[in-house]
Amino acid sequence: MKRLPAGSLPITGKTSSTCKRSFVDTSLLFGRIKMKNSDILKFAGIIGTVIGIVLTGCGIYKRNYAQMFIKASNYVDRSFLIWSDHKRNATIMLVIGLAIIVIGLIIFFVGFLKANAVANPESDNQTSKVNTADNTSHIDIEDRLAKLDNLKSSGIITNEEYDEKRKKIIDEI
Repeated sequence: MKRLPAGSLPITGKTSSTCKRSFVDTSLLFGRIKMKNSDILKFAGIIGTVIGIVLTGCGIYKRNYAQMFIKASNYVDRSFLIWSDHKRNATIMLVIGLAIIVIGLIIFFVGFLKANAVANPESDNQTSKVNTADNTSHIDIEDRLAKLDNLKSSGIITNEEYDEKRKKIIDEI
């Protein structure tokens, strides 16, 4: 049996008494679009948000429509129960639509933040500098300043050297 070329689907067609096999290149259907992960997330977020908006709109419309018929039924006949069920279902649709909107927006903003993180790699360096500065314990800094004070009081270093070293230690915070 022949192996299929990459990116193709087999399509069988009958001609007279024999079966012939032909191939369709799927890249014609889908294209060879290369998207970054952040772009995929943004696109998925937008699509999800639009679906959520449509679903929410339908839920609002159906809920209001059911409410109108509930009022028209004067709350006494069987149609009241039917339209109450419709209203409940429309409310569920509305809530699900709102949840999909929120999820879509979250996915979109995650994609947006990933795109910014890729575009600005220096922001990662600043974050790591902040993290290393936070990891430096205050006890270590106090010990270094105490040793510096001892060196100054014993006369090993001058006041200018003391001020310079003290400024360096404080700048590391």
